Amino acid sequence: MTYPLPFDTFHPFPRLPKELRIEIWKVHLTALEPRLLRVWSNPPIEVFEHNECLDPDRESRFLKSECHPSSPNPVPALLQTSQESRHEALRYYTRAFSSRMYQRALRTDTGTGSRSVDTRYVWTNFAIDTIKITANHLPRISDEDRKRIQHMSIDVSCHMCWGLSHEQDFRMLENLKHLEILCSSQLWVWGDTVKEFTDGFRKWFGSVPWYVPPDITFVQTGTWWEMDIHNYEAVMAYGREQWARARADREVEGGS
Repeated sequence: MTYPLPFDTFHPFPRLPKELRIEIWKVHLTALEPRLLRVWSNPPIEVFEHNECLDPDRESRFLKSECHPSSPNPVPALLQTSQESRHEALRYYTRAFSSRMYQRALRTDTGTGSRSVDTRYVWTNFAIDTIKITANHLPRISDEDRKRIQHMSIDVSCHMCWGLSHEQDFRMLENLKHLEILCSSQLWVWGDTVKEFTDGFRKWFGSVPWYVPPDITFVQTGTWWEMDIHNYEAVMAYGREQWARARADREVEGGS
């Protein structure tokens, strides 16, 4: 008894002329969907938990801890399909966020000596992939990788311990086009941080010909409300209105 072949398998493909197969790989690669590429390192749990703010002592231990970057995203399929597909895919994907680069950034930040570490990495298409990290892992990304990042999403748990105080961490992001900052707090508590960041990028990279600062968007997790350079003043005004109303309600309750 014969069974019909699955429709998602083109069995004569290996018999096609090599030139045609390569063109098919190229067509597939040019139609790639952007990925949200989650990248993190694996420090000891007792050193760093839940993206919380770290006191100076714990932050020092966090930065000095062994760092092994990883990603839950699978390796792009065409890198593993065949030698032909891999050869074409390597035009789009590159090894990034390697453990050796992380350790190099670690030595620069902490002054520690060199270490013997395994080379681990994450396959990345910087042209379309959005790099998803937590705020406290940004300092652990090497300068080489920061210069290549074009799209980035950062999880921030506390607006009081993050912002332009991390200016040095942003100074290498000269090719950044889009920056998304995910925060659990109300958007208006960030004040005019959107403008401060935009002005900061202009100051850091304004000497670069034709430089355009990245589009910066703050997103409140849960509600998924957004704040950017176009509406931040309205968001701040709404926040002041809510604060004044809450204050008036407290005064009424106190007087009754």
